[in-house]
Amino acid sequence: MPAPDLVRAYAWYVLSAIGGDPDAAISQEEVVKKMTKEQIEKAHLLIDDYRVWLYPFR
Repeated sequence: MPAPDLVRAYAWYVLSAIGGDPDAAISQEEVVKKMTKEQIEKAHLLIDDYRVWLYPFR
């Protein structure tokens, strides 16, 4: 089994939290504990790209 992709997991949890999923915020907090600063920065690039399409008015 491949290692989990923490960057994408974190990005999707953040996006889900923005969309109103209360459980996503909890999961996001757990994932971020396992990430490096560089991984978090990469995730925020993805978040910025996807947020425009998923939540254009937020």
